[in-house]
Amino acid sequence: MKKTHKKIFGLFGLVLVVAVTVFAAFLPAPKTQAADTTTVTDTISVRVVGSTPVVNLSGITSGAVVTSGSQEVSITYENIENLLAVLKFTDVNGNVYEKTLIDSSIGDKPVNYVAGTSDISLDLANGTYSYTYQYYVDGGGTATATGGGDLLGYGYGQYVLTASGDSVEGVPAESSVNFSYVPVAASVTQDGSKVSIDLDYDETGGTGTGQVDKVVINIYDENGNPVGPSPVTMTPLNANYTFDMSDYGLPSGTYTVSVQAYDVNGVKLYKPFEVQFYYEARQTPVPDTGGIMGDLNISKTDYIITGLIIFSVVGISGAVFISRHDKKTGNRRK
Repeated sequence: MKKTHKKIFGLFGLVLVVAVTVFAAFLPAPKTQAADTTTVTDTISVRVVGSTPVVNLSGITSGAVVTSGSQEVSITYENIENLLAVLKFTDVNGNVYEKTLIDSSIGDKPVNYVAGTSDISLDLANGTYSYTYQYYVDGGGTATATGGGDLLGYGYGQYVLTASGDSVEGVPAESSVNFSYVPVAASVTQDGSKVSIDLDYDETGGTGTGQVDKVVINIYDENGNPVGPSPVTMTPLNANYTFDMSDYGLPSGTYTVSVQAYDVNGVKLYKPFEVQFYYEARQTPVPDTGGIMGDLNISKTDYIITGLIIFSVVGISGAVFISRHDKKTGNRRK
């Protein structure tokens, strides 16, 4: 009887285990956090910006004299928020014009502290310009902005180009160049009394794009008087003119070479280009006679020759006199 009870309880326990297992198998699986597809992950980019602003201009040397109206300028910059480029022009009459070529704060394209380059093309003969500059794009990388327009004042005259910008802390950086745009420029070289004038110009027609048709050269002394071969008209144009100062008997002093350019209609282009040089005339040696006879301009050799002649004449005359005197004395004694 006891054995029968044990078997019944054992069978009941086995059935209970099977039932619990089946029940657990049909329970719904709980949702896990890993399966949640609604989670959003943010990515943060950090860009380090230096505190030292840099702006540099290149392409035209400050103080340069150019004869071509087409000029190219480059600006390199970094650590500035906005780039500003301004061109100032002064004409032959002293009138001043100012034009902002680039202002990156306009148009929502600040350079935004990028290390970039800007290129500016100037057409000073026709009064137009174009530019490019690089700026930082949010999210990374750079883009290039372009633009251009007309100049308020242009032509032959004096120019000053200034580029500037501020750092994130408001520290300014600036670079500028000044240059002259002229129809003709000249330089002078010397070899003794020979003077060589080298000309630089952008002639009209042919291979040139300028307005120069002829030039007239004048040489002035210290008192402003035209001297030497003045005036010299060069048409057709030549890049060099050479003359000899000694051919005109010019004294030592400072002389001015003035070169005036003319267009095809004979109208003066801008003001004359001037350059100075010093000429030292060759001195003719004058003998230093000295003494009492100095005013007679007699050299030492002349003194010696004259002395020898006088001595010879006196000596011969003395010998003849003595010889004759001895003969007379002899005759008297006889």
